[in-house]
Amino acid sequence: MSITPITDPNQENEPPILVPLDGGLIDAMVIPAYCLNCEKQLSHFFHYKGSRYGQVGEIVCNHCQSIIYCTDHDNIQHFIYMSPENYINPFINNTLERTPSKIDFNSLYMVNGEVMEKLRQTVASKSSTDHFKHQSRKMEIAELVDVSCKQLNIK
Repeated sequence: MSITPITDPNQENEPPILVPLDGGLIDAMVIPAYCLNCEKQLSHFFHYKGSRYGQVGEIVCNHCQSIIYCTDHDNIQHFIYMSPENYINPFINNTLERTPSKIDFNSLYMVNGEVMEKLRQTVASKSSTDHFKHQSRKMEIAELVDVSCKQLNIK
């Protein structure tokens, strides 16, 4: 269980975010954080290395110094809850005053089955190469953006 700040900008892409080409769930390991107390995004990204019984760890807001408790569903890293009050237990009703913020990585990166299919069709209409055919069935998000921008002439 751990969530640690990334202080070196060169580490923000390590490990890379992999996007399932079928629109499946993103398993992110580099994430942003949001504080519900001051309603600001924290200034840096974090390495998200999973949880122990759903508890990921605590981070401190660099704006208001509040503790942010990070929780997930224990066996998947497709989203993370952030609460200024306490760890939440996703398996029971919690008695928190405020609803924790939930960062869903597919929503954050705007990747789902419908988006991936439209992108695949649009890029395929502009190129004879199938850029979405990978043996691993996953593509780094930076590569996905690069291929899409090149094929669609987006600068």
